[in-house]
Amino acid sequence: MTKEEAKNQVESFFRKLGEEVEVFGETNFAKAEIGTSSLVFEYTDEETLACVALIHKFEEQPPTGILKAIEDAAVDEIDDEIHYDEFTKSLFLERIYEEKLSDDEFYAEMRNLSDSSLVWRKDFIESDFGNMQSA
Repeated sequence: MTKEEAKNQVESFFRKLGEEVEVFGETNFAKAEIGTSSLVFEYTDEETLACVALIHKFEEQPPTGILKAIEDAAVDEIDDEIHYDEFTKSLFLERIYEEKLSDDEFYAEMRNLSDSSLVWRKDFIESDFGNMQSA
């Protein structure tokens, strides 16, 4: 996917949200808020569009056992990849696109990614690990 294709893809998503924004100008990042869900878009050096939805931001580094349990559950439950960022202490669902989708298909996939992150937050993080504190 070229940077221009990624730019058009993400800008079309924002238009469907009712927002006119320009993305990937000075940076290769863009962020969208959908209710209580956060999506981040990044055009990568590998010429792909990475789309991530925040599941949970930990206050402290979570115990390794918790991350392992989350990864194990993800293998059985979803097609998206679970990604933990040690620097931000954040857990994300991630999808990588190598080719541009139709605007409607991309919008539907991003809504699904957003919804999935909220389900993970509610059903897995808050239910199974309710004693963790959100940041």
